[in-house]
Amino acid sequence: MEHFLKSLFDISKVPAKFFVLFALVTGFILFASDLLLQTFHIVKIEQEYGEYVGIIFLVSTCMVIINTFLWFNKQLKISQYKKRRKLKVEHFIQSISASEQAVLREFIVPGMKTITAPIDDPTIAGMLHKDILYIAMSIGEDSTLMRGSSTTISIADDLLKVLNNTHLGLSGIPEDDLDYINRNRPSWVARYGKFTINES
Repeated sequence: MEHFLKSLFDISKVPAKFFVLFALVTGFILFASDLLLQTFHIVKIEQEYGEYVGIIFLVSTCMVIINTFLWFNKQLKISQYKKRRKLKVEHFIQSISASEQAVLREFIVPGMKTITAPIDDPTIAGMLHKDILYIAMSIGEDSTLMRGSSTTISIADDLLKVLNNTHLGLSGIPEDDLDYINRNRPSWVARYGKFTINES
C-alpha cells in the first residue's frame, strides 16, 4: 500500500485533473453515510484503509486548490499580457516611421510571412526590439540561423490583423502605382529581397 501511495502521488507524473477525481472519490468514502457506503460495497475500504484514504483526500484537495490558484494566476497574466501587447501595437502603428512602413511593405505587398533581412539594419533592429518583428528560424534551443549579418524574420500576427494602407504609407496611392513602392523599398532589398514588383 505504501508503494502504491508513493507512485500515486508522484507529482511530476499525475495530471492535475486526476487530483480532482481522487479528491471526489476519497471525499465520498470519508464523508458519505454508512448507507451509501454499503450500497456501493465500499464499507471495508473505509474501515481498513481509512487513514490512507484520508491522506489521499488531503493531498488531492490541496493539489486541486493549488492548481486552481495557478490556473487563475496564469489566466490573469495572459490577460494582462494581451492588454500590454495591444497597447504596444497601437502605439507602434500610431508612431510608425517611413522606414518602418517600407519594411512592413516587404511583407504585405507580396503576401509573405517571413523575409530575409539584415539584423544590423537600424530599422530592423528597432522593430525586433519593439517585438513587431521576430527572428523566425532557429536550430536547437539557443542558436539562431544567420547568414552573415542577415537572418529570417517574421512579422507579428497581431500586427497583421490591424494593418491598413495608411499604416503602410499607401493611403492615397493608386493600387496600380507600383513604381512608388519600388522607389521606396528599403536599401537592403538589393542584397536580401526575394521578390520584384513589376508593372503588369
